[in-house]
Order: sequence, then C-alpha cells, then structure tokens
Amino acid sequence: MNKSVTANDGTLGIDARLFRLVAPVACLLYPALVSCISGVSPFFLVPVLLIPVCCAYVAFHTAGTGFLRTAAIAHFGVGAPALYSLMGQWLDSQTLVPIHADEVWLGLWLLLTAVCFADKPAGRSQAGASSRLATVHGVSALPIVLFVLLHLSNHLAGLRGGQAHVAFMLQARRLYRYPPLEIALVCCFVFQFATGLVLTWRGIVRGIADNWVKRLQRVSGAYLALFLLSHFSAVARARYLQHTDTNWVWLTSYNLLTDKWSDRLTPYYFLGIVAVSLHLACAARFVLVAHGTPATAANRVFGFVAGAGTLAAVAIMVGLVRGSLHV
Repeated sequence: MNKSVTANDGTLGIDARLFRLVAPVACLLYPALVSCISGVSPFFLVPVLLIPVCCAYVAFHTAGTGFLRTAAIAHFGVGAPALYSLMGQWLDSQTLVPIHADEVWLGLWLLLTAVCFADKPAGRSQAGASSRLATVHGVSALPIVLFVLLHLSNHLAGLRGGQAHVAFMLQARRLYRYPPLEIALVCCFVFQFATGLVLTWRGIVRGIADNWVKRLQRVSGAYLALFLLSHFSAVARARYLQHTDTNWVWLTSYNLLTDKWSDRLTPYYFLGIVAVSLHLACAARFVLVAHGTPATAANRVFGFVAGAGTLAAVAIMVGLVRGSLHV
C-alpha cells in the first residue's frame, strides 16, 4: 500500500486496495464491539464510536477520487450505529422472522467488502457551483432546526429527572403534535432525507475540490439520513403498532449500558446529536463565508455550534443513562 492514500492527481493509489476495505471491515466488527458494552465493560463505547470515525476518514479521502462504490459505502458505514438499531427493531424483536439482525449484518457487510475490493475508478467530474437544490435543502431545514432545538431541550430537562422530562414534553407536544404542524414537519423531514441523498451522491461524484467543511457536512448528513430512518421507524412502531407512549419511560425502560439489546442505543443516540450539531455548524459556516464573513470569524461560529452540540450530547446521554439505571 502506498505511503500516501491519495496520489498526486487526486485519485487513490493503485496499491490502496486495503485502504478501501477499512470501512466495510470496520463495520463487520461493529456488532461484536457493541455486545462488549454490556458483556464486558461500558468502556467499549470508545472503540464502538471509532467505527463511524474510521468510515468518515475513508469517506473524506475517497469522495471525488472516482471510486464511487467505495466512497458511497464509506458514507453508508458512518451510519452503522443507526443502521444496526434499525435492523434490531425489525429482526431481533420479531419471533416470526427466523433470522437475527447480526446474521443479516454479517452478510450485508461481507458483500459490501467484496464490492469495495473489486471497485474500479470511474470518470470524475470536478465540483461545480452550489446548486439550487442545496439552497432549498437549507431553507427547508429551518423548521426542522426549531423542532430539534425544542426536542433537545426536552432531553436536557431529563438531567433533572423523568418528571421534569415528561412535564416539558407534555407542553412541547401541544405545539409539534398539532396535526397540521406535525404533517408539515414530517413533510420537511422527508424532503430533507430525499434531497440529502441526492446532494450526498453529487458530492461523492464531484467532491475532489471540496474543502473539509463540505466533506464533514456530507458525512454528518449521511449519518443523519440513517438516523432519521431508524428514529422515525422506532417512534412509528411504538405509537401505531405497539400503542406505546414514546416518553421518558419508553426511553429508559432498559439499562442503556448493561442490557444486551439496549446497549446499541447509547452510541446511536449520542452520535445522532453530534451529527446534528456538526451538520448545522457546517451549514452556518458556509452561509457566513458566502455572505462575506471572514473565515476566522466563521470558524469560531463553527466551533461554538459544534462544541455546544457535543456538550449537549454528553449531557443528554448522562441523563438518559442515569435514568435507565433505576436506582
């Protein structure tokens, strides 16, 4: 394998095949590492969180190189925690399905490993100007941002306990579960998901000239796409199939560090909040620079948004894990 992952012309080196396998092989290990959280030690959260980081690193270095399948799979692998949770919802809890999520996971990532191994570079096109779709994508995100801030505030109230969380939630639901608003919000989420996939693919194909901000925004968006699928699936399944209120009790019914199924939810939730903050931070920096703000000031805004979101993620997970201990 070459000392440099990327050759002088921006393509992956001929001998970089092992590098292309990093993302799918790392994802193959994900279920085993997650099981160690409850089976061995909560400190296995660290290597579990490193799996999406490895995939993000590969995604950064393969977007725009012509290895389209490898880059797409690396972006897909960033969302491994959300994908694993989604599979578990529909496979592990259904007695009529004679297959386990881990078995499907193993087959899927072995196949994707083979795809990366056999991948060949396609023709590349340079990144073009920002599209109207990206602008519309950003504008349609505004109501979602307001909802996310409200939703995260609800979870932060959980630091004061379940009663505070539920009290806040009951008031917030009067707003976002008002039928016309709820339908409009769901439509915005669906639009974000669809347009985000298109923008991500465009970036993978044309991303050789992208800076770190665009690549980070694309990677965080890839995680959010799978997070939305998993989270909407879980909430809809609980509300409409199981007739369960998706409240504090639903969130903390099982110990998030010692339960053999729920241990997967800790990295999934944590990275979901971090991905939101990074995606917003990248968008804020892009808008500021586009309107003439000096890069130094825009970077400070980026750092503040990303840092505040990460701290909020830590605080929310502390509240959720503490609530799930039932002591």
